[in-house]
Amino acid sequence: MLWHVRVSVLYGEAMPTEPAPGQPVRAHLTTPDGRCLSYLDFGPTEGRPLLGLHGHLGEGADFADLARDLSPDGWRVVALDQRGHGDSDRAKQYDRNGYLDDLSLLLTHMGLDHQPLPVLGHSLGAINAYYLAAARPDAVTDRFRMKSGVVSSK
Repeated sequence: MLWHVRVSVLYGEAMPTEPAPGQPVRAHLTTPDGRCLSYLDFGPTEGRPLLGLHGHLGEGADFADLARDLSPDGWRVVALDQRGHGDSDRAKQYDRNGYLDDLSLLLTHMGLDHQPLPVLGHSLGAINAYYLAAARPDAVTDRFRMKSGVVSSK
């Protein structure tokens, strides 16, 4: 469970380096301006990647149930704590270009920038998914937005 992963960080236990079934790996990367971006990789590492982008009041952990449900079908859900959310550092600015820079950095960091992938977004995440698809059409195969518990394809 995600809760267990957070507790292990608090108590200094070793974090897993590969996602175990149903267990995400929380990892971090550093932005060019020195901020820490946190993300959850729900694995399996060889699975088909899906990028999950949470809403204004959310965090990457919001995708835990979805990741658990999709994992048996071979999906690898990667969920970023967008700037200023979850375990990611706050930023000086929250403009669209900043969000897109963070997404591009994450995709490059994870080696997912060479293949298009589906993006699922809620609220703020859906807007960022639209902008990512517009700025980098080679990076996004499908966009899905969540609204009131309903997922629609765009």
